[in-house]
Amino acid sequence: MKKAVYLILTLALCLASVNVFAQWSAGEENPDSTQALGLHFGNVSGNGLSYRHFLPSVGFQAVLGGYSSGTDDINLPDYLDRHLEDTENTKIKTDHGRKYSINLGLNAIYPLKKTDLFMFYVTGGFCWKYFNEKKFEQEYQLSSTDTTRYDPVGEVKTVRDIENLLNMGFGPGAEIRLGKYFKLALEIPITYTGKHEFIMYVPQAGIYYYFK
Repeated sequence: MKKAVYLILTLALCLASVNVFAQWSAGEENPDSTQALGLHFGNVSGNGLSYRHFLPSVGFQAVLGGYSSGTDDINLPDYLDRHLEDTENTKIKTDHGRKYSINLGLNAIYPLKKTDLFMFYVTGGFCWKYFNEKKFEQEYQLSSTDTTRYDPVGEVKTVRDIENLLNMGFGPGAEIRLGKYFKLALEIPITYTGKHEFIMYVPQAGIYYYFK
């Protein structure tokens, strides 16, 4: 997976270089825009739609994303087959219902070096992530009349799997021009996750359209 990502990024940079030099040779203007919309993905930035705004000495980035999947329908079997290796008297079967997730990232961007082709910077901030999944659990007991199966016992239980996490981090990044209005952002932050873990060398990436 990582090899495929690096290959795609390498091809994108090669195509971008050809595009940039072709535009410069044709004499097209290269505007110094300060506002952009795009997509960004990372542990500190967050995943989703992103907005960047640059002031003379500092920039800001906000990322908002989320998704929902699954249904509230219960899909549990009427019984469970017993296999030769099954020795327990009870089993619990889980059916995954509806789940949704939302994340919001706020980051500051401090430019260190800027040219017509790229900008090198340091970025830092946080990303809040919320995950909620509904699960249905049914207990089954070994049948008293048919030892080849487990029969349901009691009512189906509804449980919630909830995560409420805050990631924080900072690290270097670079924004590379892909053409007259598009830029590619690559970052390598050090992240302290909401699960009390340090993550290093996991890249972030985003692509932006500068419109103003």
